Amino acid sequence: TGPANGSVRLWADIELLETIADLLGDDESDSADTLGEILNVVTGQIMTGVGDECLTFDLGIPEVVEASQGSWLGGENDTVAIDVEGMPILVQVCLG
Repeated sequence: TGPANGSVRLWADIELLETIADLLGDDESDSADTLGEILNVVTGQIMTGVGDECLTFDLGIPEVVEASQGSWLGGENDTVAIDVEGMPILVQVCLG
């Protein structure tokens, strides 16, 4: 929330999240923690591009929900797909 309201949604395969956690050397994190951290980084980058240093946004705590592959896409917003070693990460941004 702030000068603009919206949401950032991110979908990733569990196997990819486990691989990322291994690469980061974090044996303690589960896939939900890894996805939450990725979402924080992506959202921070988006907010930097949307606003300037004078604008303040209040970011909520990431909510991680397990979803079936069929429910990955939906809504009227554009989704960007990123391929990482043959595994997709999907990012959907909705600003209002």
